[in-house]
Amino acid sequence: MSTGSALLGPGSSSGAKKPEVGLIELPETIVRRDIEINLLESLAKLKFNNKALILGRRVGSLYQRELKEGGRFKEDELQVQVDKHAEEKAAWNKDREEWLEEKKRLGT
Repeated sequence: MSTGSALLGPGSSSGAKKPEVGLIELPETIVRRDIEINLLESLAKLKFNNKALILGRRVGSLYQRELKEGGRFKEDELQVQVDKHAEEKAAWNKDREEWLEEKKRLGT
């Protein structure tokens, strides 16, 4: 192994093609001088956009929470209605039994 191939690493030979050294060509940049940039206006737009983004996230978060709690509220409300119905049904059954006993007593 020659000294040159030792510098290139194992498996290299002195006859291997070396990469070309040169400058990288960059595309030409065109600068327009007729565009005016108002820094204060740009900062105001940036602040507005940031606030809108934050507000949008908060509204989304509140909406998700409302859906979650609203679902829980409706579930609780339905459970109250179910309990009320069960109480009314028990009262109707009691009234029916009393009516049937009264009917038997009267013999009709």
